[in-house]
Amino acid sequence: MEAANCSLRVKRPLLDPRFEGYKLSLEPLPCYQLELDAESKSR
Repeated sequence: MEAANCSLRVKRPLLDPRFEGYKLSLEPLPCYQLELDAESKSR
């Protein structure tokens, strides 16, 4: 498999000139669990 050579172009209208960066949140990330029945596991 060959590596693709591509260039990226900025779409200036989509940029927010007042963007000050990302904010770190100390809130825990949600964790979801889903129980599967035996029929679903055998597929």
